Amino acid sequence: MSIREYYKWLKRDWAKAGLIVSLCLFLILFFIVRKTDVVIFILLLQTPLYMLHLTEEYVFPGGFGKFFNMGVFAHPLKKVQFRKGAAVIIEQFCFRYQLLSQP
Repeated sequence: MSIREYYKWLKRDWAKAGLIVSLCLFLILFFIVRKTDVVIFILLLQTPLYMLHLTEEYVFPGGFGKFFNMGVFAHPLKKVQFRKGAAVIIEQFCFRYQLLSQP
């Protein structure tokens, strides 16, 4: 698999890959980090939980793109205009904005 093919696969199936990565991170955090420092364990636990949240939005049951177009953008067409590749950028922007806006 070339880098370009891998990039296309990751752009298309990033939420599905996030499920596998989050499960691996849960195992690593639970069996290695939890024994060393509980505070670091709780802080690092946010990453796999966020990845599971994204998988829930886009894969199980999905529908975030349709909701975003019809609810947030109020687009009259039933066809989904929201590009799946843009989802990563929008989610990361919202996540970082939320972190920076906290006092």
